[in-house]
Amino acid sequence: MIHFVTLFIAFIVLFIMLLYEKRPSVWDGHDKRYPRPRILNMVLFSHGESYDEMYNLSRQYYRSFDNVTTIYYTFSGDLNDTAKPYVESDILYLPGKETYIPGILDKTLKTFSYFYDTQYDYYVRTNISTIVNFNLLSKALQYHKIEYGGGRNFYIYYGYRDSGCGITDDKYVGLSYAAGTCIVLSRDMFRKLVENQSRIDMNVIDDVAIGKMIKGAFNVESFDLNVNYKHYKETYDSYDEMVEYIPYTICYRNRSNDRKTDVINMRAIVGMLMRANANE
Repeated sequence: MIHFVTLFIAFIVLFIMLLYEKRPSVWDGHDKRYPRPRILNMVLFSHGESYDEMYNLSRQYYRSFDNVTTIYYTFSGDLNDTAKPYVESDILYLPGKETYIPGILDKTLKTFSYFYDTQYDYYVRTNISTIVNFNLLSKALQYHKIEYGGGRNFYIYYGYRDSGCGITDDKYVGLSYAAGTCIVLSRDMFRKLVENQSRIDMNVIDDVAIGKMIKGAFNVESFDLNVNYKHYKETYDSYDEMVEYIPYTICYRNRSNDRKTDVINMRAIVGMLMRANANE
């Protein structure tokens, strides 16, 4: 009897294994059974010599993706507070004043509201000095359906202070949030965020405010796409150390003390990624 039960269990296990079709790895390439998600890429932007160069470099790269629509957004000094936002080329101009807090968050929420009725699968908020590898991000989102996440997660621990970002006490302790360099939102979460924006804390930096609101209102944790710390890289002086990470890196953040150096690095990274995608 025991022998029969063992054989029966083995048969069931084998039957299930035959029925089960394992999905390919995120990094194996696109699978036509799982359509590439349609993505709206919203890039935080301000005009300036180096930033305009970054704009020209990144838009050249982002336009190579047929499933990604990219819009750059910025405040315009020519618009009063009651003026309507408008799009010129691929730049959304908004009424408002450039500040760190609450300016970045205000600008971002106005952009989200502007695109509220659009029908993308995912909404990505990044910034002008970050290059997002949408080839890899699209693959990741094919196989991981997420509500909220990003290219890198941060965690606020007890005693952490950053007055410039509005963190002056421990009320944000324990919060895990997607860094503003690459915030990913599902269509449903994007709309919920717009609909509940009056609940967002405007006294703290934008990515913390967004993470706090999503966690508090919907109890959704940020999904970290930065697996094994390979998928998010920061360049300070040279991009040379990045070359080995081409197959893995979703976000390249250019963060030196010299924006001209950042432009040079971005040019190299964009060229590197376009060649890699062309050879795939």
